[in-house]
Amino acid sequence: YIVGSIFAVWFGSKFSGMPHLLHIVLVLVLACLGGAMWAGIAGLLKATTGAHEVITTIMLNWIAIWVGTWLFGLGGPLQNSDNPVLPISNDIADSAKLPVFWGDQDLQGLHVGFFVALAALVVFWIVLNRTTLGYEVRAVGYNPDAAAYGGISVKKNFIRAMAISGAFAGLAGGMDMLGYLYRYGVS
Repeated sequence: YIVGSIFAVWFGSKFSGMPHLLHIVLVLVLACLGGAMWAGIAGLLKATTGAHEVITTIMLNWIAIWVGTWLFGLGGPLQNSDNPVLPISNDIADSAKLPVFWGDQDLQGLHVGFFVALAALVVFWIVLNRTTLGYEVRAVGYNPDAAAYGGISVKKNFIRAMAISGAFAGLAGGMDMLGYLYRYGVS
């Protein structure tokens, strides 16, 4: 979530001349990729060393928080360029903001990210329940020894499962940044 938020703010504040829909899609895809890569580290550690994913993700969360603090904090490379005494990022460009379809944009109205989340839920269900990838991930989750006996690569599916979950978390962080937060702040 945090890495997806960082990627969304980073790329949402750039490319301000892009068309509205293209900018939103680009930023959300990059947020998903950032989240997938970050969570994939925990999957890789689980697959190669047997490190427990709960412990590694907790540690990776803190690393992401401190990287965000460095990036957007005072003197950081992505700090607000308009007011150098504020430890926040630049606001995302208007072309990257998700449109509000119900309520007022200034009062955090309901934006189209609601429908993106519903679509992501449907995609997740289809991938998990109707594809070979989903079968393999579920089989490894239920019983890694039986999955390995059946010819499924347990290590590869540990990484896949974490990357998929990281992509969805990155999407959530990206939608928060594009939908109503518009900036990353360091407290």
